[in-house]
Amino acid sequence: MILGHKYEVVVVGAGPAGLMAARELAKQNIDYLLIDRKKEIGLPLKCAEGVREKEFYEIFGEGQYDFIRNRVHRHEVIYEEVKRVFYADFLQISRPDFEKWLGRGLVIELECVCEDIFVKSDRVEITTSRGKVSAEIVIMCSGCNYELLKNSTLVRKISRTIPAFGGLYKNHGLDPSAFYYYYDKDYLGYFWIFPKNKDVASIGFGGIPAWPWHQANIGAILKKFLAKYGINPELVQNYGGPIPCSGPVKRPYSDRLLLAGDAAGFVVAMSGEGILYALKSGRYAARSAAGALKNKRFDNRSLMIYGKVCDDDFGRRMKNGIISYRLFTLACRSGILKYAIKNVSVKKVKDLIMD
Repeated sequence: MILGHKYEVVVVGAGPAGLMAARELAKQNIDYLLIDRKKEIGLPLKCAEGVREKEFYEIFGEGQYDFIRNRVHRHEVIYEEVKRVFYADFLQISRPDFEKWLGRGLVIELECVCEDIFVKSDRVEITTSRGKVSAEIVIMCSGCNYELLKNSTLVRKISRTIPAFGGLYKNHGLDPSAFYYYYDKDYLGYFWIFPKNKDVASIGFGGIPAWPWHQANIGAILKKFLAKYGINPELVQNYGGPIPCSGPVKRPYSDRLLLAGDAAGFVVAMSGEGILYALKSGRYAARSAAGALKNKRFDNRSLMIYGKVCDDDFGRRMKNGIISYRLFTLACRSGILKYAIKNVSVKKVKDLIMD
């Protein structure tokens, strides 16, 4: 990091979106800087680590990746004694190992906090805990830290988030060839078990109480679910964090500024799925930045292609996720969730969660 230097692109946040953006910028020999407040790439762990297999391989190509822990085809949706099964190909990865792989050879400044960004007519000024730098364009991959965007016109309304809490557990006692989704009328969200192998699984809960008088402590809710279904695993490592659930921001681009990943709200509202869209939007943002540098045009009209590309690729899935979450909320609060899970077609159950 060269204080006072004007980079072509500064990327804020070294999660999947930021790492993917920096990876693409490096391929195009663009003078970039990637900064992040954390001490180590990939940590702390913040998600359940599932990603769609086909689309993941479309990005990186098929191969034997050391960070892939499991391949799953069967998905079980469970509400008490009701069980519905659908099929979709997913990978269960080690996100820390994946992010370390993604970040190999990149210029990353860790333990560097982005404190403020200020867009000017000829540059963007970035104030960090280590001093100031500037850039022609900034790609914000800063997750749910919307405070950083207060001086921009991109986030006029703070995105709604729900809390998620879980961890890696041993001795889960379930068939490792499936992912498991548990629902309950008292909570707007779900309890998941995503096995990595026959011994270790990612287990957690993401959501909020359906009614204010229900248990609100998310750790206690997770314990309640585990006890209800007779699952008694051994905790290895906790994780947790907020999940955006109100859909993408209206316009993930502005003069000299692009949003990617969670910062842009690119998370499926119903399931909380976000890794894939972080990767895609990070790559698209970098390509849009490269085009802007080539044309020497950084205004929002020149960057609007980024929003269109994202919308064309996964916009329908984002919109459907919002619709599904609203229907789920309605079914939960009207007391018909169990009936709906039991009686709608398997395709509709799959569409509710996946598409």
